[in-house]
Amino acid sequence: MRISVAMAACGMVALSAVACTGRTSGANHHGSGAGTTVAALQPQTATFVLAAGYSSGQHQITAPSPANYEFDVTISASASANVSLNARTSGGVILRLISSTRDYQDYSCKGQGSQNVCLGRFPRLPAQRGGTWTLIVSKRSYPAATVRVVITFAKP
Repeated sequence: MRISVAMAACGMVALSAVACTGRTSGANHHGSGAGTTVAALQPQTATFVLAAGYSSGQHQITAPSPANYEFDVTISASASANVSLNARTSGGVILRLISSTRDYQDYSCKGQGSQNVCLGRFPRLPAQRGGTWTLIVSKRSYPAATVRVVITFAKP
């Protein structure tokens, strides 16, 4: 029993090490999710139109079993926006995916014209379940912004 608890705790620490920060509220968004495991392997895209001030939005995606699939996340937003991205898994765990689109060191964020584009690469996560995940985009800067998120699952 004690070993099982220790292994579960280590799994949570490892999961936290792969991640970052964020908050939630409401916003308009448009996107394409996936309804089947085959469709879940296609890039899933969401576009969030976030109002001026602190704001956020949510969008559901379909995740295959993260025990079997790695995934990449790309987020793009105007260079003036400070945006984070989290995902709430089907098991209720919050994965901190991108802490800030202004983080040029940890997330391979790069300025591309008037946009910042960040790429996060994530390994298989054996402690997590596939199913419906909720992407949560949070903007912590004042100007309104349009944010685009693409998440792609693939076999390692």
